[in-house]
Amino acid sequence: MRGIDDDEEVERALRYLVDSFESSGDNPKPVILHSTRVGMDLYDRGTGPASSSPASSTTCWRTRP
Repeated sequence: MRGIDDDEEVERALRYLVDSFESSGDNPKPVILHSTRVGMDLYDRGTGPASSSPASSTTCWRTRP
């Protein structure tokens, strides 16, 4: 279950996402909705981004404790 601190962090992330897409120009695809759905699905599954390995350019994923 998410706490108030988690909800506030998610809200800040969504505001950043929306501001970034608004300033970058028009995109005909529903990028914000898709990004939100995927991000919340991953959050609910208990996965999150880990730091990228210096030897790799791909993002690693790890299970949250």
